[in-house]
Amino acid sequence: GSFCVGSAYTSNMNALQFIKSEMKYIVKKTNEICQMGIFDRGQVLYVAKVDSDDPIRIISYVGKRLPAYCTALGKALLCQKNIKELKELYPNGLKKYTPNTITDFEILADQLKEVKQTMIATENGEVNEQSDCISVPLFKGDDILAAISVSVPSFRMTEEKTELIKSMLLETKTKIETFFREHDIDSTQLTLSN
Repeated sequence: GSFCVGSAYTSNMNALQFIKSEMKYIVKKTNEICQMGIFDRGQVLYVAKVDSDDPIRIISYVGKRLPAYCTALGKALLCQKNIKELKELYPNGLKKYTPNTITDFEILADQLKEVKQTMIATENGEVNEQSDCISVPLFKGDDILAAISVSVPSFRMTEEKTELIKSMLLETKTKIETFFREHDIDSTQLTLSN
């Protein structure tokens, strides 16, 4: 049937390859690093990244883990959790990494509610003072399988750049979620082994 034509070229690509090709497009348009993370026991596990060519850029690596509550990726991944679940995830409280880290569960829970409405998570120097980050969750049905983000050295994060990144991420989110749906992707297909 002719209905296959549109998705034929993606059918032999695995989910991670597809997402990385979308991430490359974001990097080309924003000239900033793009990363993907999955949620693992209160942490973000970084499973993919595409670097920008800018000599001054955020340095990161695949396989890195950071607490989810102080990263944009993590907030995207946490956005369905309520305050009770957050306290269970972080029984020892929210450790401060920079003066900007959110350590109050109420404030975090409020932020996550907003992420759930807007589908945009942000982090302003909360894990590293020199870096700002914007992220979107990637859903399959009601489940968040992963999140992607763009990280920018704070001095370069203008209002214009913020808007560009948000619109790029939301556009890409739609494409990736369509891919998840059409190919019946589950979280096991997004791990490092691919």
